[in-house]
Amino acid sequence: MSSNKVNTHGYLTMDNHSYMFAGMNTETLADRLKLAMKEAGMSQAQLAEAVGIAQPSIFKILSGKSQNSGYIVHLSKALGVRPEWLALNEGPMRKSHESNYDAPYPPPQTPDVKFVHIWKAEEKTKDLQAIPKELNAESCRAFFLDHDSGFPEATLNSVVVVDVNEQPKVHDYVFACVHGSYSVYKFLPGDEGGYLSPSDPRASLLKVGETAKIIGVVVYISKKFNR
Repeated sequence: MSSNKVNTHGYLTMDNHSYMFAGMNTETLADRLKLAMKEAGMSQAQLAEAVGIAQPSIFKILSGKSQNSGYIVHLSKALGVRPEWLALNEGPMRKSHESNYDAPYPPPQTPDVKFVHIWKAEEKTKDLQAIPKELNAESCRAFFLDHDSGFPEATLNSVVVVDVNEQPKVHDYVFACVHGSYSVYKFLPGDEGGYLSPSDPRASLLKVGETAKIIGVVVYISKKFNR
């Protein structure tokens, strides 16, 4: 596990509140989650409600039964901490105007946890999404779905991860921009780039071209499962 790369006495210049908990162990994900919850004053039930997952999922992490989680980004936002710190113990616990970690940099990768940037249209944000270690982080992008695509696998508020270098095959899910709107479609091969098939079988196929651009092949979808 990486050690903190900033000033050893960071609490003197960056995060005075964290100094109150400086003696707490942060080696494991469970340790860091406990610390973040204590500082935020949140119970397991409150955190589960904020993230939109079942409370046993929180308990599983706190008990050490789970060493990584697909909800790292959601947990981090709810607790006000950096996802890199929560997942990997890398860098400061929180963002600081004086910290080099506020500048754009490649997402941290380990054998067990990978991250990719979340994009808004063609713009890369600083937010990160955890992805399975089997995926190629260098060619992947993540997108929030702000609507229901019509496919049960890609619903409202899902995070869709796409590989921009992978070539789509017949019936593959793809993430595409059609007339400026981003959504999930199924791919059908055809002349000059193929076609996009919407979720509604009655809808017309969309020809891939200037007004219908494939961003990438969908390789992973992260969904919230409410209690």
